[in-house]
Amino acid sequence: MTIQAGKGKVTIKKSGTGYKNVWIYIPSNLAKDSAFPFQDSEDVEIEIRDKQMIVRSRNNLKERISKYGLENITLKHLIETKAVENNCLPFLYFKDVAYSYQQINEEANRIAHGILKFVGDYHKSNPLRSRRYYLIAPNFSSAGLVLEKREWYLSPLTNS
Repeated sequence: MTIQAGKGKVTIKKSGTGYKNVWIYIPSNLAKDSAFPFQDSEDVEIEIRDKQMIVRSRNNLKERISKYGLENITLKHLIETKAVENNCLPFLYFKDVAYSYQQINEEANRIAHGILKFVGDYHKSNPLRSRRYYLIAPNFSSAGLVLEKREWYLSPLTNS
């Protein structure tokens, strides 16, 4: 394990709303090094222990997938693998109803095919329009799986 060091700086500022913000400046020789473990705007966990600050990645995907003995995996592949391993167990509980993976998968495929047909029909009738499409889906069990299978993203809307 190689240890690198440099002089940084801690700056405390107040925001316009009166909140205290703490900025930690990391020397560029550390931040620009290929061994620097964080990406721009990455969520991190910060722990203070024995007057030392420990910063670690909050979303260490590599660690999580290695737990399953895998090197590279998508969420879709992980879900399918676990569904096969646990085929006698319910896959999802939603509003007090248990669903099997097969039920969810069939519904997800039905929804995905409907979305693809809608997008294709829409684009045929509006060929000059942008190819950017947005989906607003109700909070139902199949929506997330549909979007993952198609490698689309959903930003949930809530009224809270």
